Amino acid sequence: MGRGEPVWRDTAGAGVLAALEPGVPPDLDRRPDVLVVGGGVVGLATAAICARAGLGRIAVIERERLAAQASGSAAALLTPEAHVWTDPAPFVALARRSLQLLRTLDHEWDGAVGVEPLEWVVALPRALPLDTELGPLVEVLDPEGAHIAEPELGQVPGALRIRKQARVHPLTLAAALAARAGAVATGVEMLGVTRERGRVATVHTSQGDIHPGAVVFATGM
Repeated sequence: MGRGEPVWRDTAGAGVLAALEPGVPPDLDRRPDVLVVGGGVVGLATAAICARAGLGRIAVIERERLAAQASGSAAALLTPEAHVWTDPAPFVALARRSLQLLRTLDHEWDGAVGVEPLEWVVALPRALPLDTELGPLVEVLDPEGAHIAEPELGQVPGALRIRKQARVHPLTLAAALAARAGAVATGVEMLGVTRERGRVATVHTSQGDIHPGAVVFATGM
């Protein structure tokens, strides 16, 4: 952390930072097949996957820069196995599928996503039996094993070693998705919508009206 902010912008590189603030294209598509409102990782991933699936013309609008909020401040760890014993099984299944998809996209896009392998050591507040079954990627360590895995670790009752996980630079990920998300505009704020026959027909923005075929709202909490 620097100046109370994440280090990501300091380590992203000029090309990535420029990609996060494309501005408003002069030919902003007013009638896209799919409009995504929100330029965080969820919105950009939605747009990129829609484009990958061949769903027509895709557009993204974001009122600030891309990944300006939670997406650009996350730890960016891709560790589904760490949630096996704390979260519902459907959440873990989604996380595993997401990691698999990110690895697939990284391969398809010649490493643009920047998925890096990660082995994670988690210190435990109390010891677990060494034969505790937590899945094929999780190994229970005693104090000696924990210090072999991480010599700088303090005195702990035990630890978990989680293998075959991953991490990304969140801004690099956002830039890679944006490059494949169709028409992306920043500095465009949604002001409201008009509905017709139970669906959104018009999205009113600070840059004028957009009439999409479908809308995905990815504006966070």
